Amino acid sequence: DHRGIATGTLYYNKKVGSKGKKGYAVCVEALLSYTIESARVLPCGKGSEPVTTIEECRKAASALGKRWSSTGSVSEWEDQVKGCFEGEVGGAPNGILHFNKKAQVTPQHGFLVCTQAK
Repeated sequence: DHRGIATGTLYYNKKVGSKGKKGYAVCVEALLSYTIESARVLPCGKGSEPVTTIEECRKAASALGKRWSSTGSVSEWEDQVKGCFEGEVGGAPNGILHFNKKAQVTPQHGFLVCTQAK
């Protein structure tokens, strides 16, 4: 018992349902998992949904180990999938995530980035 003195030590209580009056819970933010569809312009698989914001796309790039360019990653493309996608060169993924802001598209290129359905 350290009588209210912060010691910097973490403890793990294995007792289920305990209602102690000392200490504080330590929490971590749940990490979203991201996937990139393996076939071009495919919709997201079951249980997942497209990444729909620029900020989330940037986070996905970091989580997936892909590149994100501060210039050129966000634009309006007619022939790319809408939202967050991995670009391609010669039909193969190029390692760079982009965000397509164009609302009406006829997608022919890009690998859609998806996240767990909320």
